[in-house]
Amino acid sequence: MKIIYLETIKSVKRITKKLYLTEKLNFNHTFEITSLLLFCIFFGSKTSSKFNKNDINNNQILMDYFIRDIDHSLRLGGIGDMSIGKYVKTYVKRFYFRVSELENFFSKREGFDNNKFNEYLIKYNIIFNNSEINYTDNLINDLQSLIKRSQNLKINRNLYKDLFN
Repeated sequence: MKIIYLETIKSVKRITKKLYLTEKLNFNHTFEITSLLLFCIFFGSKTSSKFNKNDINNNQILMDYFIRDIDHSLRLGGIGDMSIGKYVKTYVKRFYFRVSELENFFSKREGFDNNKFNEYLIKYNIIFNNSEINYTDNLINDLQSLIKRSQNLKINRNLYKDLFN
């Protein structure tokens, strides 16, 4: 699972290179994009007809890596030992709030609403304005592919192959 998390981080870097050419990248941007990718993996495995206890364990391992990464990044950013737990807890709560919002987009029976999802991306500063809409269409397609791969394949290092380029 460590390889999957590292591949997730590589994909985050590819996405940020495309989206943040003129904007200053910060921890919140990478947090939001990482949350989005992890959501896709979790959502895909959860909606799989083959969902089992092993998938739950794998998702928990990915989440543990994510929490350790948040902790590490905040420490590098200068947050002291005394308050680090509070900040990590805040980001974990944000992640689970994002999961509930994202489930609304990806589980709708009437289809995916690109415009509302673009509003979500702007709301959380993943994109900054409608000028990136062409890229977001590609992003949406890649996110949907990631969900399908998480449903249909045993999660492996090819999960991100040819995505987010």
